[in-house]
Amino acid sequence: MSNIIKRLPVHPLSTSEEKMTAWIDTLAKANLTHFFVLIMYIKKLIRGPNLVNTLNDLTRLSIEQISKLNNDINSKFWENPNQCLFKNCDYKAKQASILIKHLANKHNIGVIWHDCPHCIFKAKEISNLNRHLVNKHDIGVIWYKCPHCTFKTKGKLSLKHHLANKHDIGVVWQKCPHCDYKAKQDPILIKHLANKHDIGIKWQDCPYCDYKAKVKFSLKKHLANKHNIGVIWHECPHCDYKVKHKSNLKQHLANKHDIDVVWHECPYCIFKTKEKLYLKKHLANKHDIGVIWHECPHCTFKTKENLYLKKHLANKHDIGVTWYECPHCNYKAKENSSLKKHLANKHDISVIWHECPHCDYKVKQKPNLKKHLANKHDIGVIWHECPHCDYKAKQKLSLKRHLAKKHDITVKSKNDKKYP
Repeated sequence: MSNIIKRLPVHPLSTSEEKMTAWIDTLAKANLTHFFVLIMYIKKLIRGPNLVNTLNDLTRLSIEQISKLNNDINSKFWENPNQCLFKNCDYKAKQASILIKHLANKHNIGVIWHDCPHCIFKAKEISNLNRHLVNKHDIGVIWYKCPHCTFKTKGKLSLKHHLANKHDIGVVWQKCPHCDYKAKQDPILIKHLANKHDIGIKWQDCPYCDYKAKVKFSLKKHLANKHNIGVIWHECPHCDYKVKHKSNLKQHLANKHDIDVVWHECPYCIFKTKEKLYLKKHLANKHDIGVIWHECPHCTFKTKENLYLKKHLANKHDIGVTWYECPHCNYKAKENSSLKKHLANKHDISVIWHECPHCDYKVKQKPNLKKHLANKHDIGVIWHECPHCDYKAKQKLSLKRHLAKKHDITVKSKNDKKYP
C-alpha cells in the first residue's frame, strides 16, 4: 500500500491525550487541506480495519505513536460515505455538504472560523458572521422604515410585526373557536387555548409531588422553589443573604445596601421610593392620580386596589370564597393565615414559641412578646405622654382613657371607622 500512497509532507506529532479526529483535523490544516477532503482520501486508501496502518503510511509516524491516540472513529466508517464517522453518533446525511456541516456544528471538526474584524466574535458560517456585523456593528444594514411612524428595524419580519401590532396593517386575526377572544399571532392564540380552555396542553408533572404546570418554565420554578432542585443561588457580597431569583438580589442590594438604587420621586410631594410600583401606589392613594376604581357590583363599596375588592366580595358577600377548614374541629376560615393561627392557638400545631430572655414567659404570637417585654421589663417601650399633665403610659389606649377621664378629651382613632 505504501508504494501508491502520496505521503503528506507535514505530519504533526500526536499526544496520547489527543482524540484521533482532532489530530486528523490538525493534520489536514497543516497540509492546507480540509478535514473532510483528507477523510475521503483515507476512505479510498483504507482496506479493512487498517486505519492505523493507513495513517502510518500517510505520515510516517510510528504505529505505536498513532495507536496511543484516543480513537473516537467508528470502526467501519468507510462503508457508508454519508454516515457520521464518530462513535456513538448515528447521524446520516443525504449529501456530503450536509455531513460537513454536521461535523463542524456538532463535533467541531473541519471548522473554518470566520472572525469579526471589529471584535472577538467568530462564527462557523459566513451567514452568521454577516448577521453579527449587521446587528452589532451596523455594517451592511438595510433599514426597514415604518411609513406611519418613526420606527425602523434591521429585519423585514420585524417591520411586518410592527405594522400588525401597532397599526393593525396586514393583520390576520386568529379567533378562538370557544369564546370571543382573538389574537394577532398564532402562538398567542395557542397560549390562550391552553390557559383558558385547557386545549392542547402538555401537562408538566412534578416527580416529587402532585403539582403540575401548563408551561415547562413554571415547573422549573416550582422545582427550585419547593424542592430546591436546579437552584442557582444568588449570594449577596455584603452579607449572608442569598436568594433563588436574581431580581430579588437586586432589590436586596438596593433596599439594604443602597447599591444601584434608582429613586422614584413623587412630583407632588417629598415622597420617594426605591421601587416604581410603590410610587404608582402612592400617586393613586395620596394624589388620586392614575386611579382605577374597582367597584362592588352588589353595594356602594369601591377601592383603588383589586385585591381589596376581592377581599370585600369574599368577606361581605361570600363571593369567590375559598374556605380553609380545620381538620381537627368544625372551624373554617376565609384566609389561610387565619387557619394557621387557629391551628397554633387551639391545637398547638406548628406553633413557634416566642420566649422571653428575662423570665419564663413564652407566647405564641410575637406582638404579645413585645408587649410583655415593654410592660414587665421596660424593654422597647414607646412612652405615650399626656400633653396636658405629667402622665405617661406604655399603651396608647391607656393615654386615651386618661385624656377622657382627667381632661374630658375624646380622641378618635383610625380604627373607629371600620373598613367596609
